[in-house]
Amino acid sequence: MQITDGSLDLMNSVELGGDEPAAIEAGSAASPYATGGGGVTFERKVAVQYLAHLLAGDGAAELGDGRHVVSVAFQQAPESPVDDLVIAAAFPDESEPSLLLSLGVRRSPNLVQSDPPTRKLIRDYVSALINAPQDGPQRRLGLVVAGPQLHAEQLGTLADLGAAQMDAPEFFNLVETPNRFDAGIRGRLGQFEGLVSRALRDLGVAEPSTALIRQRTWELLSKLTVLMPRLESPDETDWAAVANNLVAVAKTSDLEAATRLRDLLFFLASEYSPKGARIDLNILRRDAHEVLDPKTGRHQQGWQVLGHLHDRAVNSVRDEIVASDGRRRLRIDRSRIAAELTAICSESTAVVVSEESGVGKSVLTLRSLAAAVDDAPELMQVQCINLRHLHQLTVEFESTLGCPLPTLLSEFSAPQRMLVIDGADAVAEGMENAFRYLIDAAGESGMKVIAVTAVDNVQVVRDVLKDRLGTEIAEYSVPSLDDSEVREIVGNFSELEHVYSNPRSRELLRRLVVVDLLVRGDVAEVPLSDADAMEEIWSGLVRKRESTDRGHPDAREFALLRLADLELTGGDRLSVISGLDAAGLTGLRQDGLLQTSEENRFMIGPDFAHDEIRRYAVARLLLSGNDPTAKLLDAGVPRWALAAARLASLTLLEQPDGPHTPLQGRLGKLQASFDALVEAGHGARWADVPGEAL
Repeated sequence: MQITDGSLDLMNSVELGGDEPAAIEAGSAASPYATGGGGVTFERKVAVQYLAHLLAGDGAAELGDGRHVVSVAFQQAPESPVDDLVIAAAFPDESEPSLLLSLGVRRSPNLVQSDPPTRKLIRDYVSALINAPQDGPQRRLGLVVAGPQLHAEQLGTLADLGAAQMDAPEFFNLVETPNRFDAGIRGRLGQFEGLVSRALRDLGVAEPSTALIRQRTWELLSKLTVLMPRLESPDETDWAAVANNLVAVAKTSDLEAATRLRDLLFFLASEYSPKGARIDLNILRRDAHEVLDPKTGRHQQGWQVLGHLHDRAVNSVRDEIVASDGRRRLRIDRSRIAAELTAICSESTAVVVSEESGVGKSVLTLRSLAAAVDDAPELMQVQCINLRHLHQLTVEFESTLGCPLPTLLSEFSAPQRMLVIDGADAVAEGMENAFRYLIDAAGESGMKVIAVTAVDNVQVVRDVLKDRLGTEIAEYSVPSLDDSEVREIVGNFSELEHVYSNPRSRELLRRLVVVDLLVRGDVAEVPLSDADAMEEIWSGLVRKRESTDRGHPDAREFALLRLADLELTGGDRLSVISGLDAAGLTGLRQDGLLQTSEENRFMIGPDFAHDEIRRYAVARLLLSGNDPTAKLLDAGVPRWALAAARLASLTLLEQPDGPHTPLQGRLGKLQASFDALVEAGHGARWADVPGEAL
């Protein structure tokens, strides 16, 4: 008589606690796959499925609707008796996993009482069931086999039935009801009940009662998921599906790249397993960085916001000198300086990049690091943010991102990961909390911090970095343009020759932004100092040599001064902006002196296009009275106005002797006014301003 698989099930169904027939025991030689030898490849492929879910940010049916994979842990014994893989999963609104799925992976197990590997396997399941913590995430168990198999299908049916019953008696009554289920299902339950009975004895229960055995059997089945993925030849349907699902996150978003990514995940799984590794998204993205699309992440809203902030920060810095007619353009090659800066950033945890306004520190930092990413995207990722482009309230910024910033930054995966904070001197303008938030997020996610600031605020920026990161802070001072670079500029813009010919005025040409403003303003005179440069730029670019083609000169000047007053003393922005001449504002935008915020489309009116323009406008505002400190006092003496106060002092000290501006006693009077700021409790730093202006 031919013995079918169903008949064998019936033959193997013995009374609980009894021995199985010797012939069957002897014929149950364990295959190498069942014991783990030939099943290693299959186990790795199962791991790849979950690593792919982790990268793609999606879930699987066995995790419950809506949950996504949070981590994949390998070989977690003794913490987890069922230890081949432990999958942690969570719903989108959960900060911690709400499910732990412990998987036993067997290529082709023989689920009968006579099979020693199966007895050990079920003993591990029963141990995990009994010792599962009562608090914390939900815990489930899984058995994964290679493709559809009769024993596994029958066990899966029993697991589904068990999960749908309220208790063990109802479950057993259901399955044992005559003619309700076929003999194979009933026989598989008998085998499984016998395996549980033996497991209880092995775990120290001397004579488990039938009620206890059935209770544990039902509990185990109700928590068990049986999976039969098709990952191996001749049916590799699910293995092909892994590659298809990875297309969205693979480097070039095509099937070839996705296949390479899948193969790398297989290699990584082979590395992770012997180490008992626990892999989350951050670790996996970094290990797979070279074949991932760096622009993909789980939180697309946040990535779009960061992408916009990055582009805005990079595009808002000028790296060209442009003539007023727009036809002549020059970009200075500062690759040597860029290489120095990039090297320091690569070697340090945190760097402060500084120098006085206008030397090109922002453009050098942002463009050089962006170029380094273009040259070696497999090694470096950079996120640029201008501090002035952020909300003062970090809760608003986080709301815009749609998730915490550290969560987003953690998805950066290159070996070198940098957060570049331009305009860091805004810490002196009410942005210290936002600055701290950025630094903390970078530190939490393992990113370096590169802060770009004007020289006046180096110390405060450095102190905040030191306080938040607790590490040594490197510093890099961006050099001004050297002689060869200045000669190159003059060779392209002959209108600067008379400025270059004077050794004193030549020093002004070492600051890139000043050169650009002088050229755009069609420089006419020979400025000998910073104050002269301001006067020349104000006359040529702000007042347009009294031309009215882009707004009346007075209207343009008043607009800048009113905006400077708004920056300095505050007030109702709507009232101020609404009172400005529209044609003048339009002309100032066209000439690149003002810009409209692209980050805050509800912001009323424009803002200064560069800190140097704001410095000029604030300095001229301070000069509107006889004492430049009077306006500062009205504004509460903001530290960020130091550079403008120094420029105003220089301008005042350079005024010719006259009835209204007597030279005698001028410096002493100016020093006394700044000393008064110190005495009023605004900081000893203000006393240095007149001396620095000389």
